[in-house]
This record gives sequence, C-alpha cells and structure tokens, in this order.
Amino acid sequence: MTDTTLAYSADELVQLAKALDDMAEAMPVGAPGPDGLTAMRWSQSLGGAAQNLLLMAQRDYLADTTEPLADIVVTTKEATAALAKIKAIDKIVEVVGDVMLLATVIWLQKWNLVLPTVKELRNDIRSV
Repeated sequence: MTDTTLAYSADELVQLAKALDDMAEAMPVGAPGPDGLTAMRWSQSLGGAAQNLLLMAQRDYLADTTEPLADIVVTTKEATAALAKIKAIDKIVEVVGDVMLLATVIWLQKWNLVLPTVKELRNDIRSV
C-alpha cells in the first residue's frame, strides 16, 4: 500500500481555506426551494472544511515556532538568573563602597560623618 499523504505548508493550507471560503460565498444560498437548501448545505460544508484547514495551518504555525519559543524561554530564564547575580554583585559593591567610605571618614577623623556612614552601611547590609 502506498502512502497517499500530501504535504502542505501552513501558507498553502490558508490559501486553500480561502478558496473554499470563496466557493462557499459564491453558492446561491438564496435560491428558492430545494436548490437553495442544497446550496446552503454545501456552503456550510465548504465553510466548515475551510475552518478545519485554518486550524491545521495554525497547528503547523505553532509546530514551526515551538522550538524557537522554547529557546526564548530558556534564554529568558538564564538572563533572569544572570540579572539576579548582577544585582547581588551590585549590592556587594555598595557594601564595600560603604566600608571604604567609613574607613576614609575614620582616617580623616571626620567624627560627625561616622554615624551617618554607619547607618548607610547597615541599610545596605540589610538589603543584601
């Protein structure tokens, strides 16, 4: 038994769906009697088939983007982790800067600046 599966791209499925929609719109659904009823049924069938093709196209689009989206998610998680490390390093730099400032204030014997510098150092240590 041979494989009779035809491969269509998502874009081709969208084009085929549009053609079916156009055919459905062209059906004489307003005709009186059984002809109008038959045309209405055909129009609905063609529209339903077109919607199924659009769903298939959407599935193909999603399949095409799944791998790149997974890469984006992984990269975003890695970037978030890196930013957290950078923020931690930034806080450490602030604390080291405060310690150096306190050492400078003491070395210069600016006793009126020791208390504000110590308060700033404590605030930075608490935020780490």
